[in-house]
Amino acid sequence: MPTTTTTTPDAPSSSAPAVSAQPHHVYLCFHTLASHLLASDDRAESFDFATLLAREAFPRCPLFVTFNTRVNLSRKPELRGCIGTFQAQGLFNGLQTYALAAALRDSRFPPIGAHELERLECSVSLLHGFEEAARWDDWEVGVHGISVRFGFGGDVYSATFLPEVAEEQGWGVAETVRHLIRKAGCFIEEGGGGEEEEEEGDDGDVWVYRQSGQRMPLRELLEGISVERYQSSKVSASYVEYLEWVKTEAQ
Repeated sequence: MPTTTTTTPDAPSSSAPAVSAQPHHVYLCFHTLASHLLASDDRAESFDFATLLAREAFPRCPLFVTFNTRVNLSRKPELRGCIGTFQAQGLFNGLQTYALAAALRDSRFPPIGAHELERLECSVSLLHGFEEAARWDDWEVGVHGISVRFGFGGDVYSATFLPEVAEEQGWGVAETVRHLIRKAGCFIEEGGGGEEEEEEGDDGDVWVYRQSGQRMPLRELLEGISVERYQSSKVSASYVEYLEWVKTEAQ
C-alpha cells in the first residue's frame, strides 16, 4: 500500500489549503516516466491528472521526487535518483518535470531504463513551513529538513537534507550538520571527543578544510552558519502499486 507521512506537528493557521502529498501524485510521476520510456504505454492516459490536481487547489510549493530500486524484499531499497527544487511549483507541471529529472538526469546515476520499472519505488515530498533556525542545532530530527549555508575563504557553500534523511540514517543533530558540511564540498578532520560529546556541541580540536587546503575550526564555522529548517508531506508507492491503480481506474 502507498505510504504517506507528514512532518507537520500542528494544524495550519491560515485559511489556505495545506499541502498534503497523495498517492496519485506518485502515480503521475510513474505515468510520466513510463510514458517517456515506453512509447506504447497508454495505461493511464484516460485519467485526468490535471483536473484532479487543480481540484485539490494546493498552493504552489517546493517539491522533490525520489526513485529507489529494490533488488529483493530482503534488502533495503537503494537510491536511484533524487532531484527537486526549492522554487515553488504547480504540482501538475512540477511533478512531471522533476520525475523525469530524478529518473534521467541525476548525475550520480545512469538514467533509469525501462527494464527497471518493475523494481522501482517513488516518493514525492512536498515542502512547507520554511523558517530560519536560531542556530545550527535549532531543529529536530524526524521533524525538520534543513538547508545549511556558510562562507569560507571567500566562497559560499550550501547543501540540504530532506526531513527523512537524518532519521533513516540514524544520525543526531550534530552528525547531520557535519554530513551537510561534507556534502557542500568541504572536508572535516575528526578530533576531540566521541559522538556523545559531539552531540552536546563539544567539537574539540576539529577542523574543516577547503580543497585549497585552507582550514577553519568547526566550532567557528558553526557559529556563523545559516540554517533554514522546513517540513514536508511525503507519500511513497511502488511501480507495481501504480499498475494496480491503473487497472482499478480502468474498470
